Order: sequence, then structure tokens, then C-alpha cells
Amino acid sequence: KLSVSALLALSTSSSVTAFTSTSSTFVGTSSPQHLRQHVVGPATSRRQKIVIMAGVPVVDEWRVSRKGELLGVVSNHPTLPDGDVITTSPLSDPKSSADNKIVTTQSGSKYKLGLSEATMKQMEKDRKAAEVAAKKAEQTAAREAAALAKKQAAEEKAAAAAAAAAKKVVA
Repeated sequence: KLSVSALLALSTSSSVTAFTSTSSTFVGTSSPQHLRQHVVGPATSRRQKIVIMAGVPVVDEWRVSRKGELLGVVSNHPTLPDGDVITTSPLSDPKSSADNKIVTTQSGSKYKLGLSEATMKQMEKDRKAAEVAAKKAEQTAAREAAALAKKQAAEEKAAAAAAAAAKKVVA
């Protein structure tokens, strides 16, 4: 049996290591600069195989073209810098593309989908609508406060006039 650190050391050529024991599943990252391990959940069976895999690149602000290609902003790619805009080969199943899913291209590459262009646009639209609603609510509250202040001033004026009239009657 190999220890967690021995298994992670075996995978120094990968950016992400995943393996399971009979009790837990471990995922870690290894690089010359750092070594991390995370327990992510119970193992699914008594006999587990060691799985070593490279980190899956993430594509944010993505969309699928008419040809089935994935277009978006990549990060965690083994050869491209974070922030590069990419176009992949066609996806094996373009219709299964959804936020936070892993997709496979026809050439076998895997990508984790972040938030799609459509989701990002909807979030921006919702944010703007919330700003407008908040501004309207603020304006309504200001109008109501002004009306209440005006009403209170009128009541105070009427009370003062009544007090002055009562004073004249007594005198």
C-alpha cells in the first residue's frame, strides 16, 4: 500500500491527482511549488484503482457554435495562458452542454464548462433590473417620507393654531 504523499509524488507530471482508498476519495494538486490534498467523499467500493489524470481546462463565457464547436475563455489549460479565447473541435454531444458540466470534443479533449455567455448576460440583465428596482424603491420611500413630513407639519400647525385659539378664549 502506498501513502497519500507517495501517490501524489508519483504524479508530478500531472497538475491534478485523484485516487481513492477503501474509505475516502482524495484529490490533490501537485507542482514543484506546492502540494495539496483534499478528501472529497467516501470511496464507492472496497477495491479501488488509482486514477491519475491531468487537470481539466475550464471554459468560461462559453457558447457552442452552429458547427458544434466550443468557444470561450480558457483557464487551467496545460499549454495556453489563462484568459485566452479558444475554439475547440466539435463536441461529441453539443446538446448536453450546460454550466458546470464536463464536455468532450470529438478529438477526445475534455473541458469543464463554467458560466455560459447566455448565463453571464442574464446575470448582468438581472443585476441591472435589481439596480433599477432598488432605485425606484428608494425614490418611493423618499416620496413617502416627504409626504409624511408634510402631513406632520400640517398637523403641528393645526395643533399650534388650536392652542393659540384656546389661549385667546381663556384670556
